[in-house]
Amino acid sequence: MSPDRLTGRAPKSYAYRVGDRLDEDAIAARIRNALAGQPASAAPSNGATLGSPPSNVVLWEDAGDEVLVHLDSLRVLLPERMVVVSVDLESDQTQRAPVIVRFVFGSTEDAFGMVASTDELPHGNPVLAARWGTIVREVVWAALIGTVEEHARERGLAPQAIHFLKGHVRLRTSPDVPLADRITPVRNVPAASPTGDGATPGAQPSSPGEQRASR
Repeated sequence: MSPDRLTGRAPKSYAYRVGDRLDEDAIAARIRNALAGQPASAAPSNGATLGSPPSNVVLWEDAGDEVLVHLDSLRVLLPERMVVVSVDLESDQTQRAPVIVRFVFGSTEDAFGMVASTDELPHGNPVLAARWGTIVREVVWAALIGTVEEHARERGLAPQAIHFLKGHVRLRTSPDVPLADRITPVRNVPAASPTGDGATPGAQPSSPGEQRASR
């Protein structure tokens, strides 16, 4: 669509980098940038990458340990009320193998859908998941929350909800909802293979030992 002849600006629907609805490719692009140590905002809502795309392999270092992250292996699935992310890691002690994290969100009818459940330990290769799974999960969560916050900030509003529908994400904002203490990942989802027979486990009630996080 051509820019407005009077203002020279693009139509409002084209002015936002983060649309109200994002598909799996768009979410994957933002997570890929985050895994590569680049701002998630470098990936627009159409899934393309602005500037120099991240290389296929990056090296993570933590407490003297190193692991290769194969960005070209990244897979993002969006079943109903859930996001599942798989990425291959490789260390001196292991061959290349996947680490899988998932977040289960509440009903799409929830007015304020920014609470998620997650597994105590990510799936995939047990050695890699035990050492690096928590870091992968934190990076993925930060990319998701960064997307929610950027979407609201562009509109001068506050984040209200992130709804995971089959194959896409829908973002909602509110002019009168405070941002503080709105984002709460909850641990302890019953263990299940996210790539099993296609069944989607439901979110479980928060346990007494649930953990709150700011990202």
